Amino acid sequence: MKYGELKKKIRETFFENISDKQLSDIYIYQYIWHAFSYETIDCLKEDKANIEFDRQTYKHAWIFYEDDDFDTEALEIDSTEWKAKDVFDLSRQFGKKRLPKDIYVVDCDFKWIYARTHEEDYGLGPYFYRKKR
Repeated sequence: MKYGELKKKIRETFFENISDKQLSDIYIYQYIWHAFSYETIDCLKEDKANIEFDRQTYKHAWIFYEDDDFDTEALEIDSTEWKAKDVFDLSRQFGKKRLPKDIYVVDCDFKWIYARTHEEDYGLGPYFYRKKR
């Protein structure tokens, strides 16, 4: 799946109850994780987010980095491969020489999303959000 498709699906699935104006006001089109940092969505933060991500069992999930290139391919992973401490180790998987700024893992059923940000040194992330039923 392409990054642009994933980003659209994430907005439609996780943020469907938030107005376009509000999404624009929090700069969601710049970074998905702004929905969490602006506290538009109630989510787990920092260590609690990492712990919850590590507790997930899933058959498949998508991992991708936020980039301006909407044709970037997301990687499909399974839960035996990745834990919170491993998520930034993507340079070899994406063929990048530098680490991506912001990385997301979303389960293939779009029940939850985990976000690592380039602003974690300032208390902005990581974030974990599970869609309410």
